[in-house]
Amino acid sequence: AKVSPQSVAPTISNSQNKSGVHRRALILSLSVFSAMCFLAIMQPYLPHFATWPPRDSRRLLDVRHRFGLGNSVPVPPVDGKCKDLVEVGFKEDPKYFCRDVPLKKGSCVVYDLGVQGELSFAADMSFKHGCEVHSFDPTVSFDATEWKEKTGGTFHKVGAAGIDQENPHVGPLRTLKSLMQLTGHSAVDFLKIDIESFEWNFLERAVKDGSLKGTNHIQLEAHFWNPPCFQHWVNWESEW
Repeated sequence: AKVSPQSVAPTISNSQNKSGVHRRALILSLSVFSAMCFLAIMQPYLPHFATWPPRDSRRLLDVRHRFGLGNSVPVPPVDGKCKDLVEVGFKEDPKYFCRDVPLKKGSCVVYDLGVQGELSFAADMSFKHGCEVHSFDPTVSFDATEWKEKTGGTFHKVGAAGIDQENPHVGPLRTLKSLMQLTGHSAVDFLKIDIESFEWNFLERAVKDGSLKGTNHIQLEAHFWNPPCFQHWVNWESEW
């Protein structure tokens, strides 16, 4: 017997519709499963987000003041006021510091931690503000003479972390205390930190070993990429 095309079309159409429904159901199931996995991983940290910002805003403000927390965002002193807010670096992504606490005249030392090819911060702090600038980054390379001409500072192909190590993925990393020994400084007036989540252990170590004594300015880009980073913030918020 011959089968007409008209009798076949509805069957094919119904089969395609069922296949589409199954695909959508599978995608929805995978999405729900992924969301459940994410919530399971983040569950220990969710209570802190539910009460964000912390009730004790004075303590949080003090933490932000001490460590300069923020991604290129001006952070006020503890009293919430800054009469002399200074912008430095790349215009599209500037850094800020509050000059109400003046830079040390004749002895201003700046550590530029994390360069990634950006020279403008080092150049501004050197040429405009008269500081001795040392830039650190193990992931890039620069000619020493060219760097000196363009920034007025010194480049070191070494990075910053909470312990001294030879990281196979990044390169040589040192604590603040070790970096100060490398450059011969007893104190650092200004720290600019953008070291891709290494900042947490780096600063915790610097606080514990006393390397931050004498540091008046910290410009920090904080990273919250994974649960350990969030836990570092929770610990800091509870301690400070």
